Amino acid sequence: MWDEIGIMIIYITVFVLYARFLLAPHTTSANLRLIALLLCSINVFCSYNSILLYFAYEASLIPILFIIIKWGTYPERSVSSIILLIYTVVFTLPFIFNLLILFSNNARFSLAHFHTRD
Repeated sequence: MWDEIGIMIIYITVFVLYARFLLAPHTTSANLRLIALLLCSINVFCSYNSILLYFAYEASLIPILFIIIKWGTYPERSVSSIILLIYTVVFTLPFIFNLLILFSNNARFSLAHFHTRD
């Protein structure tokens, strides 16, 4: 769905990560994590399918988890990563179950089907 808000969010994501590349010290592993985060974020905002949206969102959390583990302060980073995993499981499992219920009722995962017109 190429609406104005999605395009604006993609531009903001690219700008923030590009600014990070310019302003911060360069390491290969950090750059790879941020490029993975950028690609997953763009995929979230460009997906037409609700299942692809779900998996792209979940995939975008993996680089975030590695960033928390790598760059967090010692005592808080393990707790923060566990809390991220718990919140992800608690709040996204009902979402995927509802998507599967909608699929069983409508037989399609298209996000355009859920769009309401005024």
